[in-house]
This record gives sequence, C-alpha cells and structure tokens, in this order.
Amino acid sequence: MVAFYLPPDLAAQFALVGGEPVDQLHVTLAFLGDAADLSDEAALQALVAGWAARTPPISGEIGGVGLFTAGPEVVTYLSLDLPALPAARQVLADALSDGGQPISGAHGFTPHCTLDYADRAAEVTASGEAVTFESVAVVVGPTRTDYPLAGEPEPVVAAAIKRTGKGLQIGRAHV
Repeated sequence: MVAFYLPPDLAAQFALVGGEPVDQLHVTLAFLGDAADLSDEAALQALVAGWAARTPPISGEIGGVGLFTAGPEVVTYLSLDLPALPAARQVLADALSDGGQPISGAHGFTPHCTLDYADRAAEVTASGEAVTFESVAVVVGPTRTDYPLAGEPEPVVAAAIKRTGKGLQIGRAHV
C-alpha cells in the first residue's frame, strides 16, 4: 500500500476508542494487493521515492465525516478535501503502472481516512481542520518506509495576471 498518514496531532484528535489505532490512520493512495503477491519491492520503493521527490506537500482540509455502507460492513471515515491530490495521485498511479506495479482497480478513489469499521459517525465532529501531508509511506506487510514530499509548488500562472490600461487585472478585479 502507498498512503499518507495523518499528522500525529490530527490522528490523536480523530482516533476513536476501539476503532483504528491512532498510528494507523491513513489515506490509501494505492492498494497493490497482498504483500506476498508483490513481485518487486525494490522497484516499488524506487517508484514511490521518485514520485515523492517531485511532489510538493499536499494541503487541504478535513471536509467532514461519512459512512461507507456497501455490503454488510459499515465504515466511518473522515472525508478529505485536498485540491492537488487527484492530479498528484494520477501521476503516482501512472508511474506505478508503467513500472510494473499496477494498483488494484477493485474500488474507485475516494480520499478518506477510515476511523472504524462500524457506524460511529455521531461520535466525530470534523469540518474544516487544516491538514498537510509532507511525506508518503510505502507499507509492505509490517514494514513502513516514509519518503518526504520534496517537490516545488507550482508557480502562479502568469496568464491569470495581465496588465490593462487601468492597472493589473487579476481575474475580473482591477488592482
């Protein structure tokens, strides 16, 4: 699995007694199947390390609490609003696939952090808490390896700012 782990302060804030352990609260970016079926762990580590080196920290907020209710299981989760994540995750998925490490297609991608495998949404209050992921983890069996997200943020698009006869125009506003 390739995942972001919640920062310790947020993990402690949202961990539920009897739910997922505080040090295991994560957002799965790529599920690769069982560790025993992994064909080349060194290649996986290299692919993720390369992606992390090019990817800047990813920030956003915890959007709220939700439930997955497919099948007999109910899952209480934190939803995450991370605007840069869809594009960054697609780059990761493509790199893994191109490198012979295709991710599982059993589920679509919904950024979330599982808190418990039970309906406990009423016990959680979450909305708008800031979150920044500064590293990504590769977890194979019991072993977790973290890589810092070290890429540079994208520069402001120069085309969004242009000079007019009235000064600078940013979007529709004149400055």
